[in-house]
Amino acid sequence: MPALGKPLSRAKSTTPSGRRKRAASSSVRAFFSLTHTQATLRKWLYAGYVYLCILFVILAGIRTYVQHYALSDNEPIGWALGYLLGDLPQFRFQVVKASLERWICLPARASPSTTPLPTCADNHCTDGWVQHARLASLGPANTRLVLSGYCLAIIAAGLTVVARLSPVYEVDTRRKVFHFMMVAMFLPTTYVDPCFVALALALVLAVFLLLDLLRASQLPPLSRPIARFLTPYVDGRDLRGPVVISHIFLLIGCAIPLWLSLAALPRVVEGEGEGDGGPLRGWEVPTRDVKMKAQKARPA
Repeated sequence: MPALGKPLSRAKSTTPSGRRKRAASSSVRAFFSLTHTQATLRKWLYAGYVYLCILFVILAGIRTYVQHYALSDNEPIGWALGYLLGDLPQFRFQVVKASLERWICLPARASPSTTPLPTCADNHCTDGWVQHARLASLGPANTRLVLSGYCLAIIAAGLTVVARLSPVYEVDTRRKVFHFMMVAMFLPTTYVDPCFVALALALVLAVFLLLDLLRASQLPPLSRPIARFLTPYVDGRDLRGPVVISHIFLLIGCAIPLWLSLAALPRVVEGEGEGDGGPLRGWEVPTRDVKMKAQKARPA
């Protein structure tokens, strides 16, 4: 029996390959004495601290930066509400009733008596029926709501198909469904409102990076549901590091051509009838570039 003690002590101090184990630092050894309840409490406190830091960075840092450099000093949340809901009569009425015009940027509504809108039969309607329907019939903000609903419907249909394929097909086949979803979502919407699609891609990319950071950090309560959702769609390339890169690279591959194309196009100075100082100034392009749509099919 005494002879068995020496190999056991050696196994505790060395790795299976025979190398000496690295000694834990004093700050790490302090956690070894914690009970399960104490460790869980500390983990939740740390998670709450991280979430508060993320909110502070978004609301105090990123929000201020976007407000100053992208939105002409308009408050981002109010600008986003007007950008998406500004053409709904009930929403406009409630904003005016509550005197929130200084916070929520309502786009100007075209009036036939002031700025007559051409019909598709007029010779002035040179941008096509899609652009006419967006600006004259539905309104730019309502069109963005329609595009958002269309993308949500594509996502719901794609996830349903993937759920049915999961028990039968391999990972690469299931992931191709997401490629077709990207093409179905962004091929028509890029032509209708490229600036809105570019903004949506930037926001979704930021959300993807943030969620994967939370997953890799194993912070409760979001890390486990995110990891459980991604597990059926990862392969060996995603397991080489702590970050799952496939969906992020797919989104970047679709977004970069559009961002570069928009950077080379001029912008409409008059932001949807608001004049030179309107809140939507610079968020409209006068033309569509074929490269925006041609590059979309490449990731699939």
